[in-house]
Amino acid sequence: MAENRPPLSRVHTRGSEAKRNDDLDVGLKLTIDGQSYSLRMGDLQPHHVRALRMVTHVAYGPIHPGGLTFESLLERCAASPDIDYISTFVWFARYVAGETELSHDEVSTDYAAILADGFDITEAGAESAEELESPEGQGGPS
Repeated sequence: MAENRPPLSRVHTRGSEAKRNDDLDVGLKLTIDGQSYSLRMGDLQPHHVRALRMVTHVAYGPIHPGGLTFESLLERCAASPDIDYISTFVWFARYVAGETELSHDEVSTDYAAILADGFDITEAGAESAEELESPEGQGGPS
C-alpha cells in the first residue's frame, strides 16, 4: 500500500518550491525624489551579501558588529527609515544593479528627502503604500 504513495521528497519539493518563490520575492522598493530603488532577495548573489556585510561593518562599527544582513537592512528601513539605513539601501540597490565601484560614502540622503512627498517605501513589486493596504494589494478579491 505504501508503494502507491508518491515519494515524500516529491511532495516536500512541491511545498518547498512555493515557499522558496515567496521568500525570493521578499524585498523593498524605495522612492526618493522620483527615483526608485528596488531589491528582492532573489536579486542577490553571495558576493552582493558579502559586500553589504563588509561595508556596513565598517560604516556602523560597534552598532552592528559583523555588518548588516539583507533581511536586517529591510527590517530597519521598514521599521524606522532613518537616513543612514536609507542611504545604505540606495547604495546596495545601486551596487547590485552593477555600480560596483560606487562607495558607501558617495551615497547619502537627508531628512528633507525622507520627509518630502516624493518619499515612499513599499514591498518590492507593489506600486505604492496604498496598494499594500488595500485588499487587492494583499492578494484579496478585486
